[in-house]
Amino acid sequence: MTIAAGFVHRNGVLLCSDSESSSSENKSYVSKTGHFSYPNGRIAYALAGPETSARGVIEEFKEATKNESGDARNVLKTLQETWVKEHKRRVINHPDYVTHWADIQIYLLIAIRPFGGAYTLYANHQNVIDKVDSYQVLGIGASLAQRLIDPVISAATHRLPVLHLANYVLAMCKNYVPGCSGPSQFLLLNDDGCVTAITNDPFLKKLEDYSLRYYDLSIQLLTTMTDLNVPETAFAERLTAISQILTQERSGWMKEKLANDERLIQLNRNVPLEAILKTLECKIKDP
Repeated sequence: MTIAAGFVHRNGVLLCSDSESSSSENKSYVSKTGHFSYPNGRIAYALAGPETSARGVIEEFKEATKNESGDARNVLKTLQETWVKEHKRRVINHPDYVTHWADIQIYLLIAIRPFGGAYTLYANHQNVIDKVDSYQVLGIGASLAQRLIDPVISAATHRLPVLHLANYVLAMCKNYVPGCSGPSQFLLLNDDGCVTAITNDPFLKKLEDYSLRYYDLSIQLLTTMTDLNVPETAFAERLTAISQILTQERSGWMKEKLANDERLIQLNRNVPLEAILKTLECKIKDP
């Protein structure tokens, strides 16, 4: 079934997903995020569920909006009407609907931006498309993801913290939820019109590794804290050791982050430098 998530933040919207294909008997990895334009704006998406059916819906969205010249409300109405038809055709009328409903359910996250405006995030629920004000996770890992996101979502208010949170959530779901795997995919949608796709990024892969390591350390600390056979001095030593590990990893993390920001500029030479700098949270200049 796989997983997809969307986050609303002060700079725009982030869409992300794993890359495991649920439409293949043999495990394979495919792109499940993307975007396309209509006459007055852009539509971006992230998918979960059977890819063949989900991509079929996206193609119907493209066809339905290719001549759509109305405002964002008209575009949403067109997508809603198209989804109702496709949901009936691809889900309700599916021969396995009664016996294997969960296996044929199509999950869609849609972000719409009229040119000159801001992105709005939507998610499908059964045969309707609803607005998302904060975040939405769809697919097989949704329950775990929600548990990880809820305690910290209020602090993730702009682009980079949201990207780091999404990367952590996908890492945990891929590690512990069967059916979620493969390189994580991210689509960064800025309200200024900048669209950035990220996949197989070594910087984010390292953050993914950090995420799993941090989880292991937190479990070790919890078991030590609750073990009455561990003296207070031993617990304090363990706490200090973990603090030192995290301090060292943060130092290395910051150095790599600065190098990665410069690499993003180099990799996006076809984009005006000003646009790239606007997307970077950390701008360092040596004195």
